[in-house]
Amino acid sequence: MSGGVSGTHTLHVDHLLRAGPTTEDKHNTYRMALVPLACWHIKDVRFEFESSFVLPDAADEMQMLAKLRAEHPGAPISVFGHADPVGNDKYNKELSGRRAIAVYAMLIRREAMWEELYKKPHSMGGDVWGQKSIHRMQDALGHPHSTVGSSLDRAILFRAYMDLVCGELVLTPGDFLAQGADADGKGDYQGCGEFNPLLVFSQKETAQLQQNPPKRNAENAPNRRVLAYLFRPGSVVSPGKWPCPTAKEGTEGCVKRLWSDEKTRRNPSADRREFEETHNTFGCRFYHRIAVESPCERAKAVVFFIKDLRFEPEKAFCGDKVKLLATTNLPDGVVVRFQLKAKQGSSTLKPLDVMPAGGQLSHEFEVKDVDFKNGSSFFDKVEIDATLDPASPAKALVDPGSKSLTVEALLDAPDEEFSEHRTWSGFGNDSKFLMKIEKFRAKVHPEFKIMKVFGAYMVDLNSFSITGTATNGPSRSGWRWARVTGSNTFMPDQYHDGTTWKALPAGFKAAADANSVIYTAVGLIKKGTQFFPQQSATGGGPFPTTFADYNFDDPTLVAKRAKWVKVTHDKWSGVFQLRRKDCHSGNAVRCCRYDVDVDVKLTKVEVDGPDVIGVGRETFRSNAGVFFMGDPRDTLLAHEAGHHMDNPDEYKGGAVDPGLSGDGAVAGIDNDSIMGRDHTKVKKRHYHAFPDLMKKKSIKNKYGRDYDYLVVDKV
Repeated sequence: MSGGVSGTHTLHVDHLLRAGPTTEDKHNTYRMALVPLACWHIKDVRFEFESSFVLPDAADEMQMLAKLRAEHPGAPISVFGHADPVGNDKYNKELSGRRAIAVYAMLIRREAMWEELYKKPHSMGGDVWGQKSIHRMQDALGHPHSTVGSSLDRAILFRAYMDLVCGELVLTPGDFLAQGADADGKGDYQGCGEFNPLLVFSQKETAQLQQNPPKRNAENAPNRRVLAYLFRPGSVVSPGKWPCPTAKEGTEGCVKRLWSDEKTRRNPSADRREFEETHNTFGCRFYHRIAVESPCERAKAVVFFIKDLRFEPEKAFCGDKVKLLATTNLPDGVVVRFQLKAKQGSSTLKPLDVMPAGGQLSHEFEVKDVDFKNGSSFFDKVEIDATLDPASPAKALVDPGSKSLTVEALLDAPDEEFSEHRTWSGFGNDSKFLMKIEKFRAKVHPEFKIMKVFGAYMVDLNSFSITGTATNGPSRSGWRWARVTGSNTFMPDQYHDGTTWKALPAGFKAAADANSVIYTAVGLIKKGTQFFPQQSATGGGPFPTTFADYNFDDPTLVAKRAKWVKVTHDKWSGVFQLRRKDCHSGNAVRCCRYDVDVDVKLTKVEVDGPDVIGVGRETFRSNAGVFFMGDPRDTLLAHEAGHHMDNPDEYKGGAVDPGLSGDGAVAGIDNDSIMGRDHTKVKKRHYHAFPDLMKKKSIKNKYGRDYDYLVVDKV
């Protein structure tokens, strides 16, 4: 419930100087009129009934006053307490004065003034603070209930409670109209009793309410209030010339300032009268002049509203910036809290605190933490409603026609191709793979076209003074066909000179261990009765010997290839995730994060081509052009798939990118990686092509957004 209101006055200042002539030896004095610039109204609901004790909910109104002072710097204040017409003038004058004292003391942190209110109840009975007020303060501060026996302990409690309710709003006597010149606050705070009611009931209503005191008290609530007026900067009053009596004085000073028809004004007549409409309910001439056009002196409850509540734009994705907009008559500076609730799923969304300005609500926020999970599946969109939080400091009626925000999931996108030609350390590589987005999962699937081959070796003998080409040998100068006759199938030991087989030169093994590029395995395909290189780039042939045929689809060999595929999936999948850059949703929320699955496909073909990989049954050393099913390294395909996904070798002598450093790599070398010598770990850098494809094709082509993506740790 709103416990107050603040507002700015409309100024009607006449700058003409009017002076009457005189024949006496006297001077005219021109003095600046006392003009209120703004007002602050705190309702009866913020006090204990028939008490001056200020309840903790008054913190909302203290924020209003702080905002008002910021808008009117240097404007001095005067506080006026008002009561309803139930009871007699003297009682009501004193109670309204005590409320004005309580508010003034809070604002300047004068604990001694509260101690006097605590120790000295109303002179005619009532307004006893007592243990009830102590417990109220302890509850608000989160302290256990206890008896506070000494005045020092009470002062400590009073100060803590004042700080809690007033927050950073701390004033001094110098901020008030009389600047604290009078010990009893004359000019700074006063009680007006029942002399200035906002509403006066009709005679019929008065008679009926007399029979129902609880209803009468409720209907009279607008008359019980405390007002503060902010006057033009530079305004100062002398306590001796201030017309209002102090808060502790009786009604005699007030009576002197009443209208001649004040009884008619304050007493019931045939019709109900409200000051904002009739301007004839206030008894005091002086107060009437200050308050006659005040937006804070209204008997009718102001019905605050929020209309045309909407989001702009109406559709967004997680990480986007969206505005919550509306029109309202809520006063500037109050805090309006909106809850954001998803119509689908179980998203936990943080509330928005919005402050009206000039009749408009406008608050920009990032869409985040929208969870699209729907059991084992996902929603393709989630609608978000903004509703006024029941605990919002500002209360208002919200237009039921408010519009929802539709948050779309970047959920699916069809296959897109990554294709780049790379050159690393003189080696060429065609990086190529497909990737699609499916239920917040990037599904990468490199494809290898494979064909049955027979394994052999060829060696580079240029460094051993063997140059030129041999009859029917490889087409490269200095290269010769080679074979293994010993037990180490990874290392050939004979070469063919075009006529006969010879032992490899002494030192070849040591040279090959130091630089593995001087020998390589090749795949051969049968043409007639001879066997020629499957890799067209190798050229030459035929091989000097023949090979026994074998069943490429033998269950053992099929199982070996299936194991390659599984190891590749397990090595590359579920290691890291892709996350939208500048999207700050929680890690557990499936909103901007994508898992990565790598599923390699091996497609058997019968016709050779430039992108066909030969697969043989031998226990030879595999390379990028030919795989051997006898190779004991089950990570072979995982490494070669890395090349398809745009990664160079990371071992000495391989297709290395020497400019690659960081994330474990030094000048392109990282043996402890899937692309290194040991075929071990997949690292963040190995995923680098996936965000690029997301940005340039997958998300852009499907959703029209070119968001940036990052490779992040999996959560």
